[in-house]
Amino acid sequence: MADSSDSSSDSESSSSRMNSLTKEEHKKRKEKNLREKEEREKKRMKTKKNDSSSESSSDSSDSSSEEDSQKKKTPLKSSPSSSSSSSSEDEDEEEKKKEKPNFNVSGKLAAATNTVNGVVLKFSEPNDACKPTKRWKLFRFKGTESLDPVPVYRQSAYLFGRERLVADIPLDHPSCSAQHALLQFRKVNVQSPNGVIKVVRPYIMDLESTNGTLVNKKRVESSRFIELKECDVLNFGFSTRDYVLLHENSAQNFSSDK
Repeated sequence: MADSSDSSSDSESSSSRMNSLTKEEHKKRKEKNLREKEEREKKRMKTKKNDSSSESSSDSSDSSSEEDSQKKKTPLKSSPSSSSSSSSEDEDEEEKKKEKPNFNVSGKLAAATNTVNGVVLKFSEPNDACKPTKRWKLFRFKGTESLDPVPVYRQSAYLFGRERLVADIPLDHPSCSAQHALLQFRKVNVQSPNGVIKVVRPYIMDLESTNGTLVNKKRVESSRFIELKECDVLNFGFSTRDYVLLHENSAQNFSSDK
């Protein structure tokens, strides 16, 4: 009986030791599992942090690359200071090159001072314009028919054209322009045996007419004064009417010859 009681007590003690060991191991395992779990959580957080930092760096690199490309695309603008300095330099150069002041009328004012009966004239008389000293006349011929002569000595200039509001000598042929040509008397310098003298001479100028002005059957250059001689023949456009320039003495000679 004593042996049986001892054996039972031994078994109980051994079982109690086993239980205590099992509890300790279970506790250690539990602690180990907690530590491992904490380490895994730390690693996971660290990995997540690294991922977020890499994403932010990639975003910043992308944004910087976009800014660089935008800078490449955007043309460089000159600074206002440089543009203002260049403009000031240009203004200085322009002032250096500036010509002397011109007080002559121009534009609308010039047109207003060169208007007759509301029509702007296509010409302005030159500074040497002068009334003739000889009694010049234009003898008109229509084929073999002689028309009344036109005196051209009462003023310094005579305008030929279809515009009767301003024309001094009207032209009725449809090929003639409204302001066709100008007969201008000018006082010019002429060399004589006694030196240079002033003489009034007649000139013709075509006013850029459509069909031209002819002197002795030859078309003259537009917008240029052409000196006329005694007995020169004028024609305008396609008109066959002749205008012969003569003065009082040559007219008498011309009549006596006929």
